[in-house]
Amino acid sequence: MRIKPSIFTPDFQTGLQSRIRRFSRWGFSILCFGSLFCGESPTRGDEWPNWRGPRFDGTSLETQIPVSWDKEKNVAWKVALPAPGNSSPIVIQNQVIITQSEGDGKQRSLISYSAEDGKQLWKYSSEVKEPEPTHPTNPHCAGSPASDGKHVVAILGAGGVVCCDLDGKLLWKKELGTPEHLFGQGPSPIIWEDVCILNYGPGKEQFFMGVSMKDGSELWRIDVPQSTAPNPFDQPGGPQLPPGSTLRDPFGTWATPIIREVQDQPTEVLLSFPDKLMAVGPRDGKTLWECAGNGAQVLPSPVHDGTHIACLGGSAFVVKPAGQGDQIANRLWYEENDRQRIGTGIIYNDKIYVATMQGIIECLNLQSGERLWHRRMSKAGSGGGTWSSIVRGGTKLYAIDQAGTTHVYALEPEFLEISSNELGESTNATPAISNGRIFIRTEGHLWCIKDSDSGEQGT
Repeated sequence: MRIKPSIFTPDFQTGLQSRIRRFSRWGFSILCFGSLFCGESPTRGDEWPNWRGPRFDGTSLETQIPVSWDKEKNVAWKVALPAPGNSSPIVIQNQVIITQSEGDGKQRSLISYSAEDGKQLWKYSSEVKEPEPTHPTNPHCAGSPASDGKHVVAILGAGGVVCCDLDGKLLWKKELGTPEHLFGQGPSPIIWEDVCILNYGPGKEQFFMGVSMKDGSELWRIDVPQSTAPNPFDQPGGPQLPPGSTLRDPFGTWATPIIREVQDQPTEVLLSFPDKLMAVGPRDGKTLWECAGNGAQVLPSPVHDGTHIACLGGSAFVVKPAGQGDQIANRLWYEENDRQRIGTGIIYNDKIYVATMQGIIECLNLQSGERLWHRRMSKAGSGGGTWSSIVRGGTKLYAIDQAGTTHVYALEPEFLEISSNELGESTNATPAISNGRIFIRTEGHLWCIKDSDSGEQGT
């Protein structure tokens, strides 16, 4: 069984994007589901504690990672999942943890599996009597968990924001209301020191907030204003709402907050709002600077290399912040109507690597925005493109399409596809890299991929 694109056929996507660009500054697409720098690191040993990895940028410093595999030789283990889902796994202290929705959204869970053999270690569940609506292609619990090595936090929507210890014991739970949006939710929490930072929504009410890791108490909150852009569902000849939907607002932000640390400067949290990017302090939410340039519907999270920050999707720009206040004068480039992207990309050696939702890998010049080249993921057409984010391990790029095929590319000395590796099940999740293994969530299973020469036995 494949994840069906419902109303989002290629003709629908193309026509809707065209209509919207006639009425506003943004490019429309389906929902995004759904990234610190350090010195030297061992070739193996990274954990993957949140959706965008140990440095919040989609990269692992490990170099001994599988670059090609098949289901006979390289599957260390796989486990059946109780229901489809779009969230991605995290890996912390030999545990692989996912969020999971079951029973038509009436049960929302955190589930932990052993990274060694895939055995379930624990499960925490929150019951929901009347689950909030979502789109058929986006099951509840689309956001990934996050961990600081002692706790694991997850946004379970109407099931609350929950914090458990690494034995699955609930430490605190915060009820933030029932988010309601045409396309459902997708942002993931992040943890910085003793603060959990999250994007709660989108919905009729949406906000970014920081909460204490100690007890979940609110430290700060910033409301996301409702968009005033023309609604494509109002336009003559425009798209039709999904059958039975009472929600009709396509706008909002699905971007997960990202940490940016620069030497001798305060730590920043990057918040992607509709129409702008904002940097705030992690403990107090105080605005440090902001820069206009986002569209009314924000899908990918921002990416940065410490100095430059790129926002890519619908509209696109790169800014090099300097000081506080308005940074529009420090934008290096801006594209009002850019290609729509769902997954988040990476920055490497002054280039941006990112995928469009149609499954096109693009390379952009970081300084100018020039499209240096683009290539279709070799089998992406059979899976309908990609909603997943790109990750990097060493000098290899990993991009997975909706058909469940992971495409591995060499970045040096030139960009070259090394392999395409099929698992035979559709996915909208992003791979996690940890301790020489790759962990992938598909529609029906959680997979652990190992090197064929590692001496390990698959199950």
